[in-house]
Amino acid sequence: MTRRLRLDHRSRDDRAGPAQAPRFRGRRSATTALAAAVLLAGTLGGAPTDGQPAESRLVHDPADRFTIAVPVSWNVRTSSGDPAVVATGPPRAGELPETVNIIAHDTIVGMSSENCVREAARVMRVFGHIAFATVSEGPTTVGDLPGYTHAYTWRTKDGEDRWSLQVCVVINREAFVMTGTTTNTATRVEEDAPLLTKIMGTFRLTARGRESAPAPQSGGDRR
Repeated sequence: MTRRLRLDHRSRDDRAGPAQAPRFRGRRSATTALAAAVLLAGTLGGAPTDGQPAESRLVHDPADRFTIAVPVSWNVRTSSGDPAVVATGPPRAGELPETVNIIAHDTIVGMSSENCVREAARVMRVFGHIAFATVSEGPTTVGDLPGYTHAYTWRTKDGEDRWSLQVCVVINREAFVMTGTTTNTATRVEEDAPLLTKIMGTFRLTARGRESAPAPQSGGDRR
């Protein structure tokens, strides 16, 4: 029986359920969301140290496929399953903290980074019952790896509005799905998006990760 790629954007701190997809309220909020997404798509491609957060530590996934730099003040959980890495920012009064999580999964069949994003969106709708609203999407580069981004808003089952940026990188038949999430307000997105971007921009394959993945696939190719 063929196993289907199952991608989940949530961390344990983002308890999602059936909900209406929230959008930013007000012209300034919508402009901020779009500007942040454009900024994210353009800044994921720096050298390993260029976009690294200040006072960060390097986190290795348990299978030694990749590393990512996370602020020392953040809590980090790693697992041999999915998500492989869950990083959570300091607690915030009255709201959920920032999160970044990474899923690594065998796709069985080859797919592009763009189709990886499409599959993740399908899983959110069909299996997660999450109604989300797309803010922007497009190709990007993470280090020397082509990828694809999807910025969107959604709501947890507890009614908290969230903003997420998802980045997919597919190497050979291995899909790496990174998702950075914060509170869906103009202020939070404006303040948090650059840090979430820097964290995800530090994603690097290890030597072991590259051994099984000799040829990166184009971020915008459709298959």
